[in-house]
Amino acid sequence: MKSNRMFTLALLLSLLSGCTEDRAYHQAIQGEWGAYKWTAGQEGERDASQVRFRFEEDAYQAAFGDQEEQGSFRIEGDKLYTRAGGQQEMMVKIARLSGDTLEFEMNRGGIPERLYLRRI
Repeated sequence: MKSNRMFTLALLLSLLSGCTEDRAYHQAIQGEWGAYKWTAGQEGERDASQVRFRFEEDAYQAAFGDQEEQGSFRIEGDKLYTRAGGQQEMMVKIARLSGDTLEFEMNRGGIPERLYLRRI
C-alpha cells in the first residue's frame, strides 16, 4: 500500500513539473522573433532573412517572405504545436529558448533543419 502512495506521489510531481515547464516556455516565447540563420541538412543554409514569428497569448502569426499565416499554438514539453486556420497541426522541437534566442529543430521530408531566431 505504501509503495502505491509513493508511486502516485512521484507521478503527480512528475506531471506538475512538466506543466511548469510548459508554462515557462509559453511565457518565454511571447513576443516577436526574426530568423537570422536557417540550416537544412547537407543542402547548407537557406535564406532566413524574411522569416518572422509573433506569439501573443495562445495565437501566433508567421511570415515567410510573401507568405503569411496565423492561428493558434500550444507547447508540450519542448514541442511547439501550431495550427493555422483550417490546416493540420504542425510540430517543431524547441531546441533552445532563453532570453532573446529561440532555435527550432524541424524535419521536412527527411531533411533535418534548424531555424535560429532572435527577439525583435
